[in-house]
Amino acid sequence: DIAGICDETGRIFGLMPHPEAVLSPFNAPDWQTQKLEGKLPEWGEGRIIFENAVAFAAENLG
Repeated sequence: DIAGICDETGRIFGLMPHPEAVLSPFNAPDWQTQKLEGKLPEWGEGRIIFENAVAFAAENLG
């Protein structure tokens, strides 16, 4: 489950669990299996939210 809150503009938000907690693939619950199978990604799943924030800022706040 994920809980989140956002302001009226959509620019300020907070999430639980924290996406920065899974920037590293080693924080994922199945990282050992991924490593053994040669499928360990360079970055964890939490990175995408920060990539999206940077892209939004670059396009809209320029």
